Amino acid sequence: MDTQLISAMKSNLDSCRLTLRDGTGINFKRRGIGKPIVFLPGWSMTCGFFHHQLVGLSGEFDVITLDPRSQGESDKTGRNNFRQRGQDLAEIIDALDLEPVIVVAWSLGVNDLYSYIDQFGDDHLAGAIFVDQGPKAIKTRKDDWVFADIIGLAGFFNGFKENPDEFLESFIRQCFEKGLDDETLQWMVSEARKTPQEIALLLLADGWFSDYESVLTRIEKPLAHFVTAASVESATTYLNRVLDEPILYTFASHFMFWEESTRFNECVRTFIGRC
Repeated sequence: MDTQLISAMKSNLDSCRLTLRDGTGINFKRRGIGKPIVFLPGWSMTCGFFHHQLVGLSGEFDVITLDPRSQGESDKTGRNNFRQRGQDLAEIIDALDLEPVIVVAWSLGVNDLYSYIDQFGDDHLAGAIFVDQGPKAIKTRKDDWVFADIIGLAGFFNGFKENPDEFLESFIRQCFEKGLDDETLQWMVSEARKTPQEIALLLLADGWFSDYESVLTRIEKPLAHFVTAASVESATTYLNRVLDEPILYTFASHFMFWEESTRFNECVRTFIGRC
């Protein structure tokens, strides 16, 4: 990564602050004019991970990238569960007057969006994009699309609990298809470590024991799934069972919005054209 890009991601340019009704300060970046798009990061990640979307899509859209509560530069606070985060999203959409809004949720961040839809419906959405994660983490049927089996989930949880820095370095590296330089890796680890370890563990547990399949099947607004080549077979089988004519886009890696940012952004544009 070049120094200019790192400086851009660390910059306070485009940074904004919103205080929720419970006093929690939410950090976000906003750029552009047009249809609003909100990007929700994955577990422990931050709004800076969507830098290429903030830059690449803001010429056509009103792009908002969020630090959810207790992540990034947002306040570290209580009520760190997905029910609360769904309520936070509703308050943010209302406070920023974003409806109808496209929400793009990545990895464990899909639970923020599912929780929002579960509690408030999809009336204020124009559409939804779920990036590389299904609505449940534990299989209840043979053909469910999940992140890992129970042994894999336990290994993930315990690895992070015992040595968070070493674990995050390994995990992030594995999420890239082409690899990444040490400077980028260390920036990503430092961003992820802004989420206190105890809160990150709570979110893992809450996310993994949640099942939003019934919410997915109730969504009436346009939706798409962006998945990796490694998971496209299981995702396709599962989504064909629970949805009519699911829309899937396939990418190389979990960090598709980073490694394939140009194509990712083009697929977002294509989807928005359907909404």
